[in-house]
Amino acid sequence: MSASLNTISPKILAQTQDTVTISKDDLRLMQGLIEEMEDERATFLYEMEKKAALQSPHGEMLTYTATEVDQMLDEGVHPLAIWRKRRKLTQQKLAEQSGISLSYIAEIETHVKTGSVRVLLKLAKALDVPIEALIEEE
Repeated sequence: MSASLNTISPKILAQTQDTVTISKDDLRLMQGLIEEMEDERATFLYEMEKKAALQSPHGEMLTYTATEVDQMLDEGVHPLAIWRKRRKLTQQKLAEQSGISLSYIAEIETHVKTGSVRVLLKLAKALDVPIEALIEEE
Protein backbone atom coordinates (compact mmCIF):
# COMPACT_ATOMS: atom_id res chain seq x y z
CA MET A 1 0.00 0.00 0.00
CA SER A 2 1.33 3.40 -0.86
CA ALA A 3 -1.07 5.42 1.31
CA SER A 4 -0.41 6.37 4.90
CA LEU A 5 -2.78 7.09 7.75
CA ASN A 6 -2.07 10.78 7.17
CA THR A 7 -3.13 10.63 3.51
CA ILE A 8 -6.37 8.68 3.66
CA SER A 9 -9.68 10.40 4.27
CA PRO A 10 -12.40 7.88 5.00
CA LYS A 11 -15.88 9.04 4.08
CA ILE A 12 -18.02 9.36 7.20
CA LEU A 13 -21.35 7.67 6.53
CA ALA A 14 -22.96 8.44 9.88
CA GLN A 15 -21.87 10.06 13.10
CA THR A 16 -23.17 10.35 16.65
CA GLN A 17 -21.58 11.82 19.73
CA ASP A 18 -19.93 8.47 20.50
CA THR A 19 -19.53 6.72 17.13
CA VAL A 20 -18.47 7.25 13.53
CA THR A 21 -19.51 4.93 10.70
CA ILE A 22 -17.24 4.42 7.68
CA SER A 23 -17.38 2.02 4.74
CA LYS A 24 -15.91 -1.48 4.96
CA ASP A 25 -13.44 -0.56 2.20
CA ASP A 26 -12.15 2.40 4.23
CA LEU A 27 -11.98 0.21 7.33
CA ARG A 28 -9.98 -2.46 5.47
CA LEU A 29 -7.63 0.20 4.09
CA MET A 30 -7.02 1.59 7.58
CA GLN A 31 -6.51 -1.91 9.02
CA GLY A 32 -4.00 -2.68 6.26
CA LEU A 33 -2.08 0.50 7.00
CA ILE A 34 -2.03 -0.27 10.71
CA GLU A 35 -0.73 -3.76 9.94
CA GLU A 36 2.04 -2.26 7.79
CA MET A 37 2.95 0.12 10.61
CA GLU A 38 3.11 -2.81 13.05
CA ASP A 39 5.40 -4.66 10.61
CA GLU A 40 7.65 -1.60 10.34
CA ARG A 41 7.78 -1.33 14.14
CA ALA A 42 8.71 -5.02 14.42
CA THR A 43 11.48 -4.50 11.86
CA PHE A 44 12.71 -1.44 13.77
CA LEU A 45 12.76 -3.40 17.03
CA TYR A 46 14.64 -6.24 15.37
CA GLU A 47 17.23 -3.79 14.07
CA MET A 48 17.50 -2.17 17.51
CA GLU A 49 18.02 -5.62 19.03
CA LYS A 50 20.83 -6.33 16.56
CA LYS A 51 22.42 -2.95 17.33
CA ALA A 52 22.10 -3.55 21.07
CA ALA A 53 24.18 -6.71 20.93
CA LEU A 54 27.45 -5.73 22.54
CA GLN A 55 30.44 -7.57 23.85
CA SER A 56 31.45 -7.17 27.48
CA PRO A 57 35.08 -6.74 28.58
CA HIS A 58 35.03 -10.47 29.44
CA GLY A 59 33.99 -11.48 25.93
CA GLU A 60 30.39 -12.57 26.55
CA MET A 61 27.61 -11.07 24.45
CA LEU A 62 25.33 -8.62 26.24
CA THR A 63 22.02 -7.83 24.59
CA TYR A 64 18.74 -6.10 25.13
CA THR A 65 15.92 -8.21 23.79
CA ALA A 66 13.46 -6.65 21.36
CA THR A 67 10.92 -6.69 24.18
CA GLU A 68 13.27 -4.83 26.51
CA VAL A 69 14.10 -2.21 23.87
CA ASP A 70 10.40 -1.87 23.04
CA GLN A 71 9.54 -1.41 26.70
CA MET A 72 12.26 1.19 27.22
CA LEU A 73 11.20 3.14 24.12
CA ASP A 74 7.53 2.92 25.17
CA GLU A 75 8.52 4.25 28.59
CA GLY A 76 10.11 7.23 26.87
CA VAL A 77 13.74 6.25 27.38
CA HIS A 78 15.82 8.08 24.78
CA PRO A 79 18.00 5.85 22.56
CA LEU A 80 21.03 7.84 23.73
CA ALA A 81 20.34 6.76 27.32
CA ILE A 82 19.85 3.14 26.24
CA TRP A 83 23.22 3.10 24.48
CA ARG A 84 25.02 5.04 27.21
CA LYS A 85 23.80 2.64 29.88
CA ARG A 86 24.59 -0.35 27.68
CA ARG A 87 28.14 0.92 27.36
CA LYS A 88 28.18 1.31 31.16
CA LEU A 89 28.96 5.01 30.92
CA THR A 90 27.78 7.81 33.15
CA GLN A 91 26.63 11.03 31.54
CA GLN A 92 29.83 12.61 32.86
CA LYS A 93 32.06 9.97 31.27
CA LEU A 94 30.19 10.25 27.94
CA ALA A 95 30.59 14.03 28.13
CA GLU A 96 34.34 13.62 28.58
CA GLN A 97 34.64 11.11 25.73
CA SER A 98 32.46 13.03 23.28
CA GLY A 99 33.33 16.65 24.11
CA ILE A 100 29.61 17.38 24.59
CA SER A 101 28.59 19.00 27.86
CA LEU A 102 26.97 16.87 30.54
CA SER A 103 24.01 19.26 30.68
CA TYR A 104 23.44 18.94 26.91
CA ILE A 105 23.53 15.14 27.16
CA ALA A 106 21.02 15.27 30.02
CA GLU A 107 18.74 17.57 27.99
CA ILE A 108 18.81 15.16 25.03
CA GLU A 109 18.10 12.15 27.24
CA THR A 110 15.17 13.96 28.91
CA HIS A 111 13.77 15.12 25.55
CA VAL A 112 14.35 18.82 26.29
CA LYS A 113 16.59 19.09 23.22
CA THR A 114 16.86 16.88 20.15
CA GLY A 115 20.55 17.43 19.52
CA SER A 116 22.05 18.75 16.32
CA VAL A 117 23.51 16.41 13.73
CA ARG A 118 27.00 17.54 14.79
CA VAL A 119 26.30 16.71 18.44
CA LEU A 120 24.68 13.35 17.63
CA LEU A 121 27.64 12.44 15.41
CA LYS A 122 30.06 13.13 18.28
CA LEU A 123 27.94 11.10 20.68
CA ALA A 124 27.59 8.25 18.19
CA LYS A 125 31.35 8.18 17.68
CA ALA A 126 31.98 8.12 21.44
CA LEU A 127 29.47 5.27 21.83
CA ASP A 128 30.73 3.50 18.70
CA VAL A 129 27.25 3.26 17.17
CA PRO A 130 25.78 4.58 13.92
CA ILE A 131 24.06 7.96 14.30
CA GLU A 132 20.77 6.31 13.32
CA ALA A 133 20.86 4.36 16.58
CA LEU A 134 20.53 7.64 18.52
CA ILE A 135 17.62 9.12 16.59
CA GLU A 136 14.15 8.67 18.04
CA GLU A 137 11.35 7.43 15.82
CA GLU A 138 8.35 9.70 15.70
